[in-house]
Amino acid sequence: MQSRTERKDAQLRRMKGWAGALFLLMLCLYALGSVFEPRHPPLFWLTAFTEAAMVGAIADWFAVVALFHHPLGLRLPHTAVIPRNKGRIAEGVADFIESNFLSPEAIVARIAEARPARTLCGWLLQPRNADMLGGYFARMLSYVLGAVDDRRRHGDREPGQHDEHEGEQRRRPDLPLARERLVAAEPQHGDGDAARGLHGGDRLGHRPDPDREPGPRAVRDRAR
Repeated sequence: MQSRTERKDAQLRRMKGWAGALFLLMLCLYALGSVFEPRHPPLFWLTAFTEAAMVGAIADWFAVVALFHHPLGLRLPHTAVIPRNKGRIAEGVADFIESNFLSPEAIVARIAEARPARTLCGWLLQPRNADMLGGYFARMLSYVLGAVDDRRRHGDREPGQHDEHEGEQRRRPDLPLARERLVAAEPQHGDGDAARGLHGGDRLGHRPDPDREPGPRAVRDRAR
């Protein structure tokens, strides 16, 4: 498989072959027109056309070759322009880019023209974009807070050490918290026995002894 340089070289040779063949064709037509023009005057147009084509081809060839090399190896003035002046050309190009694209004034002018703040504001005003960005920040904040909490909770432990009560706390619910929630909800339902049972029992679901501590309802019944 040919490399990129080899393909370019082959393409350049093919283009040079076509250019040389066309130049030889124009030269032959010019010669024929010049020979038969006295007997056939309309051939004047053919002669003029071929002559102009040859002059243009030679001028273009000389101009392109003179930029990089000495044509035909002749050290003529104003030839091999780029190799002799590449340092000055590079410095001029660098000065042009710096003064027109990289100067503070040019950068500020282009930023002001682009108006990035207004563009970002318009993007955030769209509900879909705002929801998407808010979701990203919420997930990031949740992850950061979870990582900080894990480091604070496990910071004093030795590597590989685990809390022996951690598994037990995960397996059973928080019973005191459950009792407090049910007691707080008791006045709404009017069930005093449930609240009394939660306060008197040591476990969730333990039924208290009615003879040990009468509830409010039993006191009202006895008063009657």
